[in-house]
Amino acid sequence: MKRFKGFVLLIILAALLFGGCSFDLNYDRYAIVYGIADYAGNGNDLTYTVNDAVDMAALLINQGYSITLRTSATLTDLQNDFNTAKAKADKDDLFLFFFSGHGGQDLQSQFSEPPPGDDADEYIVLSDGDAGANYFIIDNELGDLIASIPALK
Repeated sequence: MKRFKGFVLLIILAALLFGGCSFDLNYDRYAIVYGIADYAGNGNDLTYTVNDAVDMAALLINQGYSITLRTSATLTDLQNDFNTAKAKADKDDLFLFFFSGHGGQDLQSQFSEPPPGDDADEYIVLSDGDAGANYFIIDNELGDLIASIPALK
């Protein structure tokens, strides 16, 4: 019986402490969610990336996010999606970029010269499924796109 009374007391204390608390969720949430499965060439397609993106988008929608979801994208699509988010978001908002697809690390820096102290360029591969052409974006360029979004969360 003592344990039960202690538990009830703990519940009452928690209700008193947190009953009047409110959390500031008064900000907009934006997400760009990509799941790319269709890549050029034989044996390059991926199996679960679209499901990853669709599941992530559903989770984020349930959390109040405005979502841009793509399962095929060109570099232009990516830039346009970021420009749209940039125009909508303000400094108090939250922004998330989710990518499921091919990527890698290029130690020879075929894309560009890596910054000092970085001996490789990491990249993600976008695919235009209709044309079958691959498009790459390196980490520095993607970082610039993300940094262009005014949202500070």
